[in-house]
Amino acid sequence: MFSLFKKDLFSLIGSTVGAVVIGLYLVALALFLWVIPGEYNLADGGLAVTENLFQLSSQLLLILIPALTMRVFAEEKRQGTWDMLRVRPISSGRIVTAKFLAVFATVSLGILLSVVHPVLLSSFSTPVGNIDWGVVMGSYGGLLLLAAACTAVGIFASSVSANQVVAFIIALLINGFLYYGFELLSGIPGLSFFQSWSDVLSLTARYKSLQRGVIDTRDLFYFISLFFIFTKLTSFYLDKYKASKPLFIQVGVWAILLVISGNVFLRFDLTAEKRYSLSNYTKSLLGGMTAPVQVNIYLDGELNAAFTRLKNGTGELIDECNNYSGAPIYYQYLNPSATSEAQRDKIYSKLIARGMKPISVNEADRQGKVTQKLVFPWAEMICGKDTMRVPLLKTLPGKSAHENLNASLESLELNFTEALQWLTRKAPPRIAFLEGHGELPDAYVSDALNKLGSSYRIDRGMIGLDPQILSPYKVLVIAEPQKRFTEADKYVLDQYVMHGGRIFWLVDGAYLPQELLAEKGETTAAALDLNLTDYFFNYGVRINPNLLQDAQCISIPLKSPNGAEDVFPAPWYFSPTLQVNPSHLITHNISMVKADFASSLDLVGDNSTVKKEVLLATSSRTHILSVPASVSYQSVYQKLPQGYFNAASVPVAVLLEGKFTSLFNNRFVPDSVQGQRLNESQGGKMIVVSTGSIIRNEIRQAQNGQPTPVPLGYVPFMDMQFGNADFIVNAVEYLAGDQGKIALRSRQFVLRLLDQAKVNEKLTLIQVTAVTVPVVLLCLMVIGVFIYRKRRYSA
Repeated sequence: MFSLFKKDLFSLIGSTVGAVVIGLYLVALALFLWVIPGEYNLADGGLAVTENLFQLSSQLLLILIPALTMRVFAEEKRQGTWDMLRVRPISSGRIVTAKFLAVFATVSLGILLSVVHPVLLSSFSTPVGNIDWGVVMGSYGGLLLLAAACTAVGIFASSVSANQVVAFIIALLINGFLYYGFELLSGIPGLSFFQSWSDVLSLTARYKSLQRGVIDTRDLFYFISLFFIFTKLTSFYLDKYKASKPLFIQVGVWAILLVISGNVFLRFDLTAEKRYSLSNYTKSLLGGMTAPVQVNIYLDGELNAAFTRLKNGTGELIDECNNYSGAPIYYQYLNPSATSEAQRDKIYSKLIARGMKPISVNEADRQGKVTQKLVFPWAEMICGKDTMRVPLLKTLPGKSAHENLNASLESLELNFTEALQWLTRKAPPRIAFLEGHGELPDAYVSDALNKLGSSYRIDRGMIGLDPQILSPYKVLVIAEPQKRFTEADKYVLDQYVMHGGRIFWLVDGAYLPQELLAEKGETTAAALDLNLTDYFFNYGVRINPNLLQDAQCISIPLKSPNGAEDVFPAPWYFSPTLQVNPSHLITHNISMVKADFASSLDLVGDNSTVKKEVLLATSSRTHILSVPASVSYQSVYQKLPQGYFNAASVPVAVLLEGKFTSLFNNRFVPDSVQGQRLNESQGGKMIVVSTGSIIRNEIRQAQNGQPTPVPLGYVPFMDMQFGNADFIVNAVEYLAGDQGKIALRSRQFVLRLLDQAKVNEKLTLIQVTAVTVPVVLLCLMVIGVFIYRKRRYSA
């Protein structure tokens, strides 16, 4: 068998047909990836990712492999050498295997020569080498498996016809049907049931996960099965339809393994960030599904590279979800613009009325021509009579288009999980924002309410006199109170904690009238007495009556001190950008948090049953300003004395966890309150932040004159987005016991970009390298084979 394999291998590589076919594959690949503008062009895409390389490679191989295999048996039969081969003491199965291996080795040679493209991406990425080689290795493995399957199909087609053209057409049709057929059939009205078959039998569906760098044992078994089926069919045909007993045994074993592989499987995510691995939280939610879900994705048609990635990423996520869901999740891509202008306007209006607003995309080609399109980056999840909108695009102020795309891909699993949770659960958990002590009104916490509202039912109300009134709420948020708490208030809150409630405190240590500061440019800060000192001290913290100034702060626009009308960015030390604790789940992978007029926070007491962990703190250059004190914008013009910032890492937010002791353990219960008193809690949680500004969003006038909330943590003058919103949502979810969602929100994918300036400068060199290097290497190999064969046969 080895002699036959070597003869066919050298014959293929050294022949004109073999060299031309592999050469066409390499040249076409290079032209589409680097020269010809279009959806596959890597230079135009600007990303150091290999998706286009392997998607294009698979489509080229569907056509080119039949051109190699069409002469394997057809040529033997035409020249009459097949009968001579059959009389040798070698079985038809071994002949088929030898010829398969010869063609597969030739195709593999061409595939491996394409490695020049990942190398170019790595060389021109920013920074250099910023490419996911795990994806590259997994994708090459998947491409080799696809090549093996197509080769087996081609070998079979060549065996059934002595005409090479007919063999080519048969192989092309079979490969085309396996790759596109099931998906096309499922799109025909009345044949949607083919969608479920497509997920199992389609070459596209099986190759898709391997192309992403995910190794699934079911996909491996699928490709092995294709090889097994078509090589056995070839042997069966060559043996004149005579089936041996071992063949029936092999078929039986294969059928058993097929059933087992569909129910017991392993998945290996080779990507650096495990971006195609669902969290345990999502898997648990999917496993509890009892009804099918339909997803309509309004991203289709002519999309740029960024939106195409977002579209593909959405479909890939749903494919991944179907691996663990208790009920199927069907999805389809819809193009709102694929109609006449009149119908298009009606569709646009309906989508906008359902809360799915489009974005306008301006695109410029290489000649500078700009075109404008409306894109709807939304999906709808439908379960029974319920429908949930899912935003696909995350737009962060101050971020580039590629950064926003990357953030959108990071958020996909979270967004779909939240929508699915709403569709499948009976009632959302409840949280409450406290009122009655001058807390921030809805308008100034509207951004936080919107973000929390996707996961919780939110109520507002006063404390009352019965702790049981608060028992339905998993978390109580107290945002910037300004009035004193009574002893009855403190008792009710204390007993709420003793009975398992969790409180998120955002409390100022000093009072500063910011309206007066904005109007006059100066004001006076004074201590804020909320009658909570003993309450916090009992739990292990103390909020001090002072203000923090930090050299690590935001900038504000002020007029030039020389009297000119020019505006310059001035450091506003009273608005520090706080450092986050990278080792805690709440603050892991979130940006710095912006605060205004924060106070210092001390950890007090020696209660070993309460764990205290700092979540937010100032930088290493901090000053603690005692109050009362004057606060003025004029202070930014003054030179600070040396050593002014003499404090470091001052805590501003602390998490308290453990067994709490009641504040009223050795006190009288206030009059008029109700309910049974508990003196100890089990597994209590509380977060204390020494400023309410972290949850406060500013209000500005929109173009239509209506007040509009500024995104939480966004500083318009600096065009910077800080991590306030992520901190607030993570803190509430941690207190509510939704740690799984926090892990999803803190996921980060490495943004792999090409150095566009360097690519544009060296584009001609890149194009010449991509086209010529693989072809030159192929030519050297062909010449080497020719010299080897000449020397051997001449000897």
